[in-house]
Amino acid sequence: MAGEVAKVDTYLSSLSSKQNELAALKAGGFSTTVGDVPASLEPCSGKPGSSNFCDPGFRPAFAGFSYGAPHRKGMSQYGAYGRAKSGQSAEAILSAYYGGIQLKKDYPTNINISVSGYGTVDIETYVKRIYEMPSSWTANDSAALKAQAVAARSYALAYTNNGVKSICATESCQVYKAANKGGAWDAAVDATRGWVLVSDGAPFSAWYASTAGGYTFGYSSQDHTTPNLWDTPSGQGGWPNSAYEIAGGSPWFYKGWYKSRSGSSCGRDNPWLTSEEMADILNAWKVLYEGGGDVGRVSPVGSCWGGNPYSVSELASIGGFTSVSSVSPAIYGSDGSTVSVTFQTSNGTKTISGEQLKKAFNLRAPGYIGLKSSLFNIEKL
Repeated sequence: MAGEVAKVDTYLSSLSSKQNELAALKAGGFSTTVGDVPASLEPCSGKPGSSNFCDPGFRPAFAGFSYGAPHRKGMSQYGAYGRAKSGQSAEAILSAYYGGIQLKKDYPTNINISVSGYGTVDIETYVKRIYEMPSSWTANDSAALKAQAVAARSYALAYTNNGVKSICATESCQVYKAANKGGAWDAAVDATRGWVLVSDGAPFSAWYASTAGGYTFGYSSQDHTTPNLWDTPSGQGGWPNSAYEIAGGSPWFYKGWYKSRSGSSCGRDNPWLTSEEMADILNAWKVLYEGGGDVGRVSPVGSCWGGNPYSVSELASIGGFTSVSSVSPAIYGSDGSTVSVTFQTSNGTKTISGEQLKKAFNLRAPGYIGLKSSLFNIEKL
């Protein structure tokens, strides 16, 4: 086993900077928070039977569907909204995502925050100028907005060390604008004035993101670790159908991604792959993890990415897969990731680990078709 692991490490260490850039772009490449205006359903990115499903017009057809997207840590914003709609308070929402951490309700409010490019404001004014959640999310006395205000305030105080250093104004930190957002958001900030999550007496770095796909990963900061959480009323048994993010209306809960953040699609108008294209990805997996070819040539065919990728026929001559006829539902682990996916192919039954399939998929799938999350499924028509 040690030898096999070493062999895989050797192959993957030879990925070019261009390939690593490609893999990172397909796994990321979009806004990780909801922002001021929630995203709409992207045409043709929905699962079969959904309102935004588009039939590709061929059979069999395969598509990778991701549950949520990076970074899947901290508070899920759509999950918080779903919890608010189910009757949970801001305190309950914060406890669910950040665990048994102290919520201090009388933290000093006279701390000044320096925002890059905008000057200095006091912490409460700063939070009123954060544009990370729609003001329309007022369910249950604006519980989600209140939880977001506490998370934003805590994050800013932790990031700046109580105002000692500055903070950026983009989504790399938190989206900040020059004017107060107003309305229900300002009211939520006022209602939670001085509320800060603290660990060992210091503000806790309260991460949050749009959609975790029904499972949030724990993370550690300042001697506190947040929980690994199946974000449903009944744990993994309630996933995916009872996920709070579905109740919150997330358009990213289960999605087939095929466009870049700017809207480029390399000529693809949906995420569906032909039998031969799915087999091509399995051949890429073969080269990446079992050898027999040049790892540096595993990248998408076509003009969008350039380089010198294997042609479909060249890769098939190495990997041995020429078609895929069916795929079984993915096997999911208790840790919120896809364990394995099993395909019926021209070369027999093949089971591939989720981690390896995601890497091969993102390096070889055409255009911007990609898997954003380690929790995913391969659908078949």
